[in-house]
Amino acid sequence: MGYWQIEVDGVGEGGIGPIPEMLGPDARPFWSVYFMTDDIEAVGAKALELGGTITAPIRVIPDMLTMAVIADPAGANFSLLMPTM
Repeated sequence: MGYWQIEVDGVGEGGIGPIPEMLGPDARPFWSVYFMTDDIEAVGAKALELGGTITAPIRVIPDMLTMAVIADPAGANFSLLMPTM
């Protein structure tokens, strides 16, 4: 099963995919929100300054984007995305 991108007027606005295998066999379905930024390091640092924690450190997905996952002070996860193209 692959990843499907949701487009509105030809612009990627969301996606649907399988539960990542790296989460293990007991992982349950989930949803996430993504915020696009031009400076992932600065936005990530600000999130930490405001009480967030890093759930998944910055990683580069070649020819696509750079991403990180942050949890807010209440524990809700969100992802930061920065285009690399």
